[in-house]
Amino acid sequence: MTLTIHIRGDNLQCDLHIEGYDDVAYDPDSHSIQLYNPTGATSGSAETSPTDESGDGNFSQEFTIPADAEPGNWRIRWTTTIAGVNHSEDAWFEVKP
Repeated sequence: MTLTIHIRGDNLQCDLHIEGYDDVAYDPDSHSIQLYNPTGATSGSAETSPTDESGDGNFSQEFTIPADAEPGNWRIRWTTTIAGVNHSEDAWFEVKP
């Protein structure tokens, strides 16, 4: 895993490819994509409508790092739901002043 580095005010794009255990791509019933600061507190509201890149399980969501972001390791948690079952993936990145 590579920890990317961003500065306050940067735009950050998070991409996710979704497929089942049968290696077939699918579109989930819902998304919740939340940004967390270094203390673990949420930053802003969860995004629920990512861009569907190609209709084959590829999605992207863009965030703007807050101008007053605390330096440290931030996290994006992307949770999907299909047939009532949740699955989450985390992506970490560092924010420098």
